[in-house]
Amino acid sequence: MRRRLLFLTPLLGLVVACTGDIGNPDATSGRSVGGTSVSSGSGGPGGSGDGLTLDGQPIHSRFVRLTHEQWEASIRDLLQLSAVPGLSMGFTGDPPGGTFSNNERKLFVTSGLWGDYERAAETLSQQVTHDAATLTRIAGGSTAAATFVKTFGRRAFRRPLTAAELTRYQTLFATGTTVFKSGNNFTDGVQLVIETMLQSPHFLYRSELGTDGQPLSASEIASKLSFLLRNTMPDDALLNAADGGELDTAEGVHARAQTMLDAMPASAVFERFHAELFGLDRYRSIEKDATVFPKYTPTTNADLLQADTLFFDAIFTQGQGLREILQSPVAFVNQATAPFYGLSAQGTAFKQVALGPDRPGFFTRTGFLTLNATLRDPDIIHRGVDINRRVLGAPNLAPPAGVVIPALPTPKPGQTNRERVSAHTGQGTCGQSCHGVFINPIGFAF
Repeated sequence: MRRRLLFLTPLLGLVVACTGDIGNPDATSGRSVGGTSVSSGSGGPGGSGDGLTLDGQPIHSRFVRLTHEQWEASIRDLLQLSAVPGLSMGFTGDPPGGTFSNNERKLFVTSGLWGDYERAAETLSQQVTHDAATLTRIAGGSTAAATFVKTFGRRAFRRPLTAAELTRYQTLFATGTTVFKSGNNFTDGVQLVIETMLQSPHFLYRSELGTDGQPLSASEIASKLSFLLRNTMPDDALLNAADGGELDTAEGVHARAQTMLDAMPASAVFERFHAELFGLDRYRSIEKDATVFPKYTPTTNADLLQADTLFFDAIFTQGQGLREILQSPVAFVNQATAPFYGLSAQGTAFKQVALGPDRPGFFTRTGFLTLNATLRDPDIIHRGVDINRRVLGAPNLAPPAGVVIPALPTPKPGQTNRERVSAHTGQGTCGQSCHGVFINPIGFAF
């Protein structure tokens, strides 16, 4: 378990901060290497004349809206429900712009989503306060307004409430009886406070509001850890650790992160991270020409997805990292996928195998290669494009305006696939600045 934390350490500093696309699509000065701006030709994929932007400078937002998945999990834990409520299925959808679902550039509260939050808050507050057992759990057995505001507010806002907030919400609590008029002053007050707090920016956003250049507060670190490892709000134990000063040092944060990893499976969070980074969900839509691949069926897509999910899970659980992602000989096969590697296997269950030296790492696995291929043939161009975008963070690899590249022609007698692609993409501005410099060299590695 200690080795797993080695895999986590760089993610604490990088993944949470770099929640959008890797790279900086808004930059216009070209590639930045060691602080130096580098131009890579004209008409390249970074924009008009700026080459490929690879400056590696992620944006950082101090106020990041919870994703719908994080909202669901936080609601479940805050209101102590047995399962997520599922209300976000009717919300205005999270925007897809970016590699990762928690893309800071796109997670805003639109007017439509604000209405969704309002309706959800009304529904949930009524639901939990009209169920005696749930209300007792949420209130901790107390019927004191001040106690409820303090304890529930601390969990909802993921930090202790300020004196002004305590006063404001206790005043609000007292008005609940005039709003709902159920005859139970405590229930009415709880319902109004819950309804209000669920619509507060302090619940709907992950905030980091300290002074520039200063460490995050203990409460902010608790939220950062919890949303990274659990994709939900901090529990009481983590909030208590923050309040008790355990997160005031790097050693304390390290120890608490290790405790969390030891106590719960973090693999689901890292499974989602790898799936989003490498676009594994795209496997579900792979199609092949049945006349060329008669044994390829829709279930093959699910097998390829499961195989690569197991590959990344092995990388994580063994405390490995980028080197192994690129070089590991490990693969997972069953009877349907083993023949792709010249192997044989029995049954639908997956087993771990070691491939030869000519099949190193994720990018030689069947899933990636099959995704980045046509209905019938390998696709050098899209393999190069996919690595440029998914791994190197190229913001735009579309042809310049007005440049249309037709499909690859049928190979001429004796012509290799490399020669065919070079001849076809070596014409015009796009071929010289995009394919010749960025796309084809990576694609030819396959």
